[in-house]
Amino acid sequence: MRSLSFILTIGLFCSTFLAHAKDIQTGGKICAQPEKTCSSTAYEFQPNELSFHLPEKLEWQSAHYSAHFYAVILRSVKAVEMTDPNGDEECKGFISETNRLAVQQQFPENKVFSSRNGCFPMVYYSNVNDKYNFIAVYGGKNESEAGAILAQAKVAGFPDANLRKMQVIVDNGH
Repeated sequence: MRSLSFILTIGLFCSTFLAHAKDIQTGGKICAQPEKTCSSTAYEFQPNELSFHLPEKLEWQSAHYSAHFYAVILRSVKAVEMTDPNGDEECKGFISETNRLAVQQQFPENKVFSSRNGCFPMVYYSNVNDKYNFIAVYGGKNESEAGAILAQAKVAGFPDANLRKMQVIVDNGH
């Protein structure tokens, strides 16, 4: 009986959480130039993140989605899950900022960005495997623009580069 009560309590908690969780398709325009991050009073984008225009305020327990865009995934590494967001544990298993900046020099017109899955970030990307972190370059709004960046990436030494249609997601307590 005790375990049935526990299961019902967990079920109620999960259904309450899901009732408050909300995906908001802002359609916010991507700021794709490397030196021009979108400014926002709601969230300050980190240098490794691809920024987009956000509403003035972010709803609590919601995920705010950018407009769709194409990215050229250059490389990925296995993410390392942190166990305690409030502890002294160092985040690992992502592509370093030094590496990202070096790659940025190869694509001066388009933002090079990287994910930090496993590190309790507020920014995620759709249509990717969250067990891995990646480094990518903004490809454009459509597949033909992205195809030109993909060709450039292959010449620049990224033979396994591939295209991905995605969105940037700012998660506010989701």
